[in-house]
Amino acid sequence: MLDYCEPGVLEAVGDDSVPMGPHIIARLDLAQIITFATTDSELDMSRAVYVLSWTIQRTLRQPDQKRYFTGVLVSGWRDRISVPLLNGLTKLFIAYGLDVYLEIVAPDFLDGVQKLDVALFAGFIVRNGTIKSNGERRDFFEMDKMKTTTKSFVSQACQRSFVTMMWDTIEDDVELSHAVVRRAHMWCSYHGAIPYFPRQRALSNIDEIVPCHEPLAAFQWLKQRRVMEVHERYRMARTVSLFVLDIHSFLLSLVSSLPGSQVSSTITSLYNTSFPALPIRSPASTQPTLPTTATMMRRAHVPILYTTPRSTRTEQCLHEHLHHQYLLVWNGHWQGRNMAATHCLAHPTGRHMALWDAFRLDWTRQ
Repeated sequence: MLDYCEPGVLEAVGDDSVPMGPHIIARLDLAQIITFATTDSELDMSRAVYVLSWTIQRTLRQPDQKRYFTGVLVSGWRDRISVPLLNGLTKLFIAYGLDVYLEIVAPDFLDGVQKLDVALFAGFIVRNGTIKSNGERRDFFEMDKMKTTTKSFVSQACQRSFVTMMWDTIEDDVELSHAVVRRAHMWCSYHGAIPYFPRQRALSNIDEIVPCHEPLAAFQWLKQRRVMEVHERYRMARTVSLFVLDIHSFLLSLVSSLPGSQVSSTITSLYNTSFPALPIRSPASTQPTLPTTATMMRRAHVPILYTTPRSTRTEQCLHEHLHHQYLLVWNGHWQGRNMAATHCLAHPTGRHMALWDAFRLDWTRQ
C-alpha cells in the first residue's frame, strides 16, 4: 500500500526490477483530490468523475509501464462525497481494472452510512479499530459503532474472497502493552481480519516496519506444536533412561564400607528373596513393607506380575542384566545412622525389583 504522491513511488512501481508483492495498492485521499464541495447534483458528480479519471490516467495508468498498480484504497470519502457518488466512482475504478478497497476510520466507522454497495469492494481497511493512536485499547462501548462494519465484512467474507485489515497506527512515543496487542490479535483472529499495528514513523520509513506478531501469554508456549510433540514423545516412551549404573559395583563398594558380617548375609538373601513393589520415596522401615507384602501374597494368584525365575537370581546374571537393560533410580543418602530408601526399576515395564530396607536394619544392629 503506497502513497503515489510521494517522490519516487511511481518510478519504483514502474520498474519491475524493484521487488514488490503481487498486490500494489495506491491510496487515494479524496479529501485532497476533490477540492470542491460536492452535492448530489449531476454537475458536481460529473466534475468529480472527471477529476478522478484524469488522476488515474496521469498517475496509476501511465502508458508504456512494465508494472502497474493493482488496486486503490479510497480514503477521505465520508466528508467529501455522498454514498451514491462513492458507488459510482467505485465502478469507475473497476473499469480501469483496479481492485477497490474502502478505508473506514474511527470513531463512526460505517455507522449511519446508508445504501453502500459493499459488493463492489474487494475489502475494507479499518483504521484504529481495536487500538487507539495513544496505545489504549478501544473498549466495548467505543466499538459499538463498529457493529455495522463488522457485520458487513463478515457477511461478505462468508460469500466470497473479501479482505479485511485492521490498520491501527500507534504514535511513536507511546508504550504499547502486550495485553492490548494480544486482545487486538484475538479480536482479529475471531473476525478473520488481518492485524497491522505500525508506528507513525513506519508510514514514511520502510526500515521502521516490523512484524506485528501476537505476544505469548504466560504459559501459552506450552501449547506450541513443537512443545506438544516433545510432550507426546515423552508420554509414549516406555522407558526413560536417566542413569544406567552398575548396581553390582555399587553394592560391593557399599558392603566394603560397612562393618560386620550380617551385611553380606543380607545381600545374599536379597538375591534369593522376592520383595514387594513400593512407591518411590517411601520410608526405609518394615512398617510399610509388611502390609504391602501381605497384599502381594493375597494377590499372588492374579497373573499380573512378572516373576523372575530363581535360576537367574545369581550375582553374575543380575550384574550383566542390570548393566544392559535395568534402570536404577537411587534416592538414598547416609546421614549418621539413617539410610534412605534405595529403589530399583528392575524391568523395562516399570516394576520395582527390590527395596533395600535390610541395609538400614543391619546398620541399626551395629
